[in-house]
Amino acid sequence: MRARRIAPDAGAASTRQGGFALLEVLIAIVVSVVGILGLIGMQARSYQVEAESYQRSQALALLEDIASRINANRANAVSYLGADIGTGTVADCTLAVDAVARDLCEIGNNLRGAGETAGGAAVGAMTQARACITSPAVDTYVIAVVWAGVVPSGPPNTACGANQYGDEGLRRAVTTVVVVPDLGA
Repeated sequence: MRARRIAPDAGAASTRQGGFALLEVLIAIVVSVVGILGLIGMQARSYQVEAESYQRSQALALLEDIASRINANRANAVSYLGADIGTGTVADCTLAVDAVARDLCEIGNNLRGAGETAGGAAVGAMTQARACITSPAVDTYVIAVVWAGVVPSGPPNTACGANQYGDEGLRRAVTTVVVVPDLGA
């Protein structure tokens, strides 16, 4: 007698394959969701890095402006000394009594962001920006521009704006030294 082969039930095979297809779709969805969440996280981090970079470039431009003003008015360089320059409200600099007062007023307005406005608010500078100009030695001036950063990091190595931003890790700073030689000697 010859053995007869029985064909497997075609319906049973398709049911098993259908289950595998559904499992593959669920795995693909989970992998896609994880990828999209990673992309969203990367976008958020990218925004933070871009904001930090923009603020640092603004601070460097303001630092250069302050140094240039001191160099341009060397005879009165000592009159630029001060802490917390730029705190307060935007002022009318046309009322300044002399060149130093006008420079300090304009520096303060620049630190407050008066160069660019949106909806009447000054938005052209860093967050909570301020500057300090000190003189650690004769004819030597240290200029520091500080502001509130976006992401905590190590505190800067300057006393300017210390303890003014809540978390010292948010305080950012750029500094430069200006040496004004006595050309009259």
